[in-house]
Amino acid sequence: MERLYAKKNVFGWIDQIENQKLQKAVAQLPADKKLLLTLRYQYRKTQREVAQIMNIKQSSVCERENRILKEIKKILK
Repeated sequence: MERLYAKKNVFGWIDQIENQKLQKAVAQLPADKKLLLTLRYQYRKTQREVAQIMNIKQSSVCERENRILKEIKKILK
């Protein structure tokens, strides 16, 4: 699934992030984490929709999203 999205260059939005520190933090994330962020914030999918696309539980989407956001906040400090 991740390869499909990577081939379509769905991560192009990352290059448009104006805050350089934030852009660098997001860009260095692994593809699965970038995919989750892309689906949630670029394509505005619900956690339930993301879970279906990524073939994981909705609770896992919630947990992963929270961990990713904490990781980014830590990098930005």
